[in-house]
Amino acid sequence: MLLDGTRLPLPEGSAAEEAVQVWFTAAKKAERGLARVAELEAELVRERAAWVKRAAQEAEFLAPELPPARQPRGKGGAPGASKGKGTTRMQGGEGKRKDGKGTAFRSVMIDGFEVLIGKGDAENDQLTFKVADNLDFWFHVASVPGSHVVLRNPDKLSELPRHVLERAAELAAYHSKARDGGKVEVHMARIADISKPRGFAPGKVILKKWIGLRVYPKP
Repeated sequence: MLLDGTRLPLPEGSAAEEAVQVWFTAAKKAERGLARVAELEAELVRERAAWVKRAAQEAEFLAPELPPARQPRGKGGAPGASKGKGTTRMQGGEGKRKDGKGTAFRSVMIDGFEVLIGKGDAENDQLTFKVADNLDFWFHVASVPGSHVVLRNPDKLSELPRHVLERAAELAAYHSKARDGGKVEVHMARIADISKPRGFAPGKVILKKWIGLRVYPKP
């Protein structure tokens, strides 16, 4: 018997019609297998392209061209004190950090990096637009009300350790309406990429550039 130009032997004891059916079934299985291989290869190409795109976005985010960093402002609009002044340390590395207007933000230390956490819309605005510097990192859970969380970057580093960024994101997820859920997306942006148009409600902002981190809420 010939199949696609190839001579195939008939199985012993089978009629010609039965043999044709046997080889036809085998050929269809092989055809389906080749189609599945092609699908898997195409899926792999798409995943690689998505990974390359995301890596490029993160690289661009972590090394942006930013204007000169502004300093925290104290009383009378003067530049505020340096990092750490006015902070009372408590057990577990937590404390309260006061700005020039007496607003107390919760302060958490992560491997030497200070994290400030706002509470309420007015305090969130104060933290983001009056206390934080342009090169600080800002976190907020996506599409859910929550605290503004600022990871200080006094040395103006182009990037920070990944585990520090993820821990700050976990704090942002915990200090939100999503704290009792599972894994959530947290938006991370530089302060320089955050704006607040005139007329926006307290606590509402616009992000010019950001990346998402998927984390579980953790206190």
